Amino acid sequence: MKLSETFKKYIWEIVTFILFCVSTITLSFFHEPWFDEFQAWGIAKDSIYNILFVIPHYESHPPLWHLIIKFFQQFTTNPELAIKIPNLMIMFTAVWLLIFKSPFPKKIRLVLPFTFFIFYQYTIVSRPYCLLVLGMFLAAVLYKSKNDHPFRFISSLILLSLSSAYGVVLATGITLAWVVEIWNRQNFKVFLLDFLKDKRFFAMLILFFVCLGITIHCIPYNDSHINSCLTTIPLWQKIIYFAFGLTADATAFNIFNYNNSWSDSILTTSYIAGCLFGACILYLMVKIFQRNGKISLFLLTFLPISIFFFMYIWPHHIGILYITFIFLIWCLYATTNFAHETIPNYTKVILLFIFIIQVYWSCCSTYREVVRDYAFSRQVANYIKENRLTRFKIISPWGERIKIVNEKGEEYPIHFLTGTSYQVDGYKTEIHRNTERQWLAVMVNPYFGKNIFYTFNVDNPNILYNTHLPQTLEEGEKQFRKWEKLGKPDIVIGKVQVWNIWKDYFPEFISIQNFKSGFVWKDVYSTNEIDVYVDASRLKELNIVKTDNAQ
Repeated sequence: MKLSETFKKYIWEIVTFILFCVSTITLSFFHEPWFDEFQAWGIAKDSIYNILFVIPHYESHPPLWHLIIKFFQQFTTNPELAIKIPNLMIMFTAVWLLIFKSPFPKKIRLVLPFTFFIFYQYTIVSRPYCLLVLGMFLAAVLYKSKNDHPFRFISSLILLSLSSAYGVVLATGITLAWVVEIWNRQNFKVFLLDFLKDKRFFAMLILFFVCLGITIHCIPYNDSHINSCLTTIPLWQKIIYFAFGLTADATAFNIFNYNNSWSDSILTTSYIAGCLFGACILYLMVKIFQRNGKISLFLLTFLPISIFFFMYIWPHHIGILYITFIFLIWCLYATTNFAHETIPNYTKVILLFIFIIQVYWSCCSTYREVVRDYAFSRQVANYIKENRLTRFKIISPWGERIKIVNEKGEEYPIHFLTGTSYQVDGYKTEIHRNTERQWLAVMVNPYFGKNIFYTFNVDNPNILYNTHLPQTLEEGEKQFRKWEKLGKPDIVIGKVQVWNIWKDYFPEFISIQNFKSGFVWKDVYSTNEIDVYVDASRLKELNIVKTDNAQ
């Protein structure tokens, strides 16, 4: 086929791909990286040995993403480019496969790239999940020829496994479904004798050892601190959510998000409607896959990842299930006589509803990304640079949650910077502290290429990431005493209880600058604020101007 004929045949696909690339590159310039994105940048600054053999036990992620960032750090000192360029390149490759290699009808292929999880969550937010998307789409492309070229197919599953712990679970489930498919074509005895001599067996054996190695490599150490968004809602509600509501959230609902702490019952209208919608989606999926002889592929891929979500999940992981559904339907189209025309009209209506909602989320996210700040990282760093604040002792907030509760569990409001506010008759103080978990330092330090916060990782200031080590109150107190010896801060960013470090030190702090940002998630924006404070008695001495927007 001539080049002109090829161009004419794929004109809409080419336009769609160019539009996707241009729009996401443009949008990425507006995106301010948040903690998780720059945590990976800080890890990549560490030694190869630590990246390969130590950090995975604390991050519970394979080291591939950190190694990729480390490679790009050799070519640019701009921290945003070092994480955004590889993420965009990987997602461009994945979307190219989706547009030009997937068997979906053209209309679906042209819409899918602009759905929320593909267009925004895993392209604009730079995380290792871009590798998961590429691994899943590449596996879908190679799925049809897996029996003829097993090593090619397994290579895509190895990439999938190297993306994250979720990738290991997905690769395992997909491979088990493949084994069942081979088994179903012959009796067990013949299957066993022939399979052990089959090249597919050796390909799977390679994957087994890779997944085993990654699992051992990423098993959290006893002293690591890895927590999930799961909280104390009733178990039966959790089970119903992960059985049905999770599917709804991955497609067209917004039950579980950054505004929903799950600290109370989630038995709301949205929860009930979402679970019913999710149950409907799953019923249709089971029915379609069973009718086309692919039920084992669906169940052995969907069930393991859902169970793993039950053990560990945050909102940004939900899109993994959406990508899984695309992979499953892609494989169905590619290996059976299933055709879009055979889908009942009511199923097409549901599919249209999902696409409309997903594209709407992408539009909302794009708008909010442009007009608002996603994270404090860039604006705080620019403020520090413009006012040359690195010449001062800057202290950033650490992980500390202080609650004043009575016997009924009711909380008493805490007023910031009032050292005696913790003493309330009939109430007791509960403190959960981790001085190492300084999220703002992780987000701001990359713009300087070094640690500018004098109390961050004080024992090893060259470490630019949080190590996820747990901390007792006694260990935290020891850190406070180390900080105390370094002297009182000149600049305080965030709500820092300085009197816990320097006893009887209750300065009159005033805000000299206020920053606003928030998570962009589907059609929701979660607003956060942070202030820069200075001791009022030292304002003139430090020669810092108080801005109009300060609180």
